[in-house]
Amino acid sequence: CLDTVLFIAFLDYSRTIKYNIILDWYYMILMPRRLSAAANIYKLLKLNDVKLSFVEDITGGELCSRLIKQNIDVKNYIEQSCVLLNSKVKSEFLNNVSISQEDEISSNTVYNLAAEMISKSTANIVIATIGSITQKDNIPSGLCYIAVGDKREIHVYKNMFKGNANEIIDSVTMASYFYLIKKLKKNDFHFEKSTV
Repeated sequence: CLDTVLFIAFLDYSRTIKYNIILDWYYMILMPRRLSAAANIYKLLKLNDVKLSFVEDITGGELCSRLIKQNIDVKNYIEQSCVLLNSKVKSEFLNNVSISQEDEISSNTVYNLAAEMISKSTANIVIATIGSITQKDNIPSGLCYIAVGDKREIHVYKNMFKGNANEIIDSVTMASYFYLIKKLKKNDFHFEKSTV
């Protein structure tokens, strides 16, 4: 979140012109005209010229497919998408590292999935989701972990969502988009970077 206080002093005769310039700046920089999350992601991918890879468990391919449904051109920025729906497939993906039932839905597992995907692909950014839509033993319904990162760093976010299966999947998808946009905008105000 960017908190900004802007103080402007100007003479009366130029007030309207300067007000319009400031208003345009506000809508362009601070509040982009209510673009959807998918539209914002596409715009940022294009601006930064980066490619994405996905490893999806709880979202079951929804992250990637929803982006493509919103804007078909986003396909040019998707390197790889992988859906892992059970522990055997996850274990094979992680080069046969055994995953205990307690660790199947954990921050370590989602981190390892993201790290493995980013190391295997030529993508610049990876996003991985893992979680549970139903109550399983000691894992509550709606618990999920989202990992977003690049080759230098991967951040893992723990979330707890309520609702039926579709509502949980939708919430995880939107939260994942939020974290992805946060990652893509990370360098927006570093003026030595080319993303300004």
